Amino acid sequence: MARTRTPRRITYRDPQHRVWYVSEVAQLKVVSPAIDGPNLALVIRFEREGEERVARWVGGDDWRKRSALHRLFAEAEPTASGPGAAPKPQGLDPAPVAGPTPNDALTREAEERPPAAWDYAPQQALLVAVPPTGGRWLHEIKLDGFRMGVFIAGRGKTRDVRIISRNGTDYTAAFPEIVEAAMELPAKSAALDGEVVVLDERGRSSFQLLQQLGANRRGLAFFAFDLLALDGEDLKPLPLEERKRHLEQVVGQRAGTIRYTPHFDADGATVLAQACRLGAEGIVSKRRTAPYRAGRRSHDWQKIKCVRRQEFVVGGFTEPEGSRVGVGSILVGYYEGDSLRFAGKVGTGRGWNDAFGRRLRELLNRLEVDLTPFDPAPPRPLSRLAHWVEPRLVAEVQFAEWTGDGKIRHPSFQGFRTDKRPTDVRRELPE
Repeated sequence: MARTRTPRRITYRDPQHRVWYVSEVAQLKVVSPAIDGPNLALVIRFEREGEERVARWVGGDDWRKRSALHRLFAEAEPTASGPGAAPKPQGLDPAPVAGPTPNDALTREAEERPPAAWDYAPQQALLVAVPPTGGRWLHEIKLDGFRMGVFIAGRGKTRDVRIISRNGTDYTAAFPEIVEAAMELPAKSAALDGEVVVLDERGRSSFQLLQQLGANRRGLAFFAFDLLALDGEDLKPLPLEERKRHLEQVVGQRAGTIRYTPHFDADGATVLAQACRLGAEGIVSKRRTAPYRAGRRSHDWQKIKCVRRQEFVVGGFTEPEGSRVGVGSILVGYYEGDSLRFAGKVGTGRGWNDAFGRRLRELLNRLEVDLTPFDPAPPRPLSRLAHWVEPRLVAEVQFAEWTGDGKIRHPSFQGFRTDKRPTDVRRELPE
């Protein structure tokens, strides 16, 4: 009789030499409008007698490698459920990453190490109604992608690259092309701030194409617009213009996978008008002499949009009607303090078809709860007919305007985001 081979269990020995058993307990293919975009979010469980921890991994089966297990264990959080209980899927909000860990057996001098992932606290732009004017400002086209930091350190075989999102998630495994390009940059160590995008046939960044990124990687690029550190020196206190000069020397002007983000010296209103004519989302105006204000939102960076568009948190959904399949609409909101405020329902948008509706319903069913997360609840009869979900998903929505009672008019779904925590989503109003 033929023998059946039992798969060998994955084990991990922690710094205290305790043995943990490791397994994959959930897969969340929820990055794109088609719910199967460029990344696969996994929930990884470490368990031993009387103890259990879970961590999240964005990528594929590389989590099984020893170096990846070291990172995952450092990031893992204890659970209250005890061994054997799988954690609930948590949508698009992976647990924060504790930071890139050096590869096994590698040693680096301190000045060659990239800033830790928790040091990537990107500066935020303030939304304004009109661009600033005058020679104190330079203007960049607003990119339509995922905000990321690229951290580089080491030489030769000890060369290491990490790609970290603004909420601390490690995306290194998701973008190998960017890692390969970063390896070739002429710097011992560097920390680049920028945006991962996919360019369309006209050279414009397209959030939709980024969401649909799969085996075809055409147009994928990282546009670097700031340099936070170089060869052990902290550049954040330097004026923006000086940081960009260093950045241009490191990245160059070539149209490769990693690109330098150019800026314009013309009047802000002129740059905005041209950007809107080209179909861009808007512009970002930056004060030339300002330092990099990590983790802050200030008037030194101001964003002006051609259309109204922002992130919203999904808190529920409605049943489909007529010929619609899966989901009628998603119910979205934004945080005001600790309360999730209802902002309206969204039932149309890019890629919203029957196949998408079925996949979306499957995802939302896994997140369904009994009570509404909105405070106050949406008005009847909507609240009586709605299904409620854990507020874990962040959706990008384009809309015409805000109504007087805080709702969005003519919304259009653009895709889901993994690079922003739901609790960070606030109502964006120009100052």
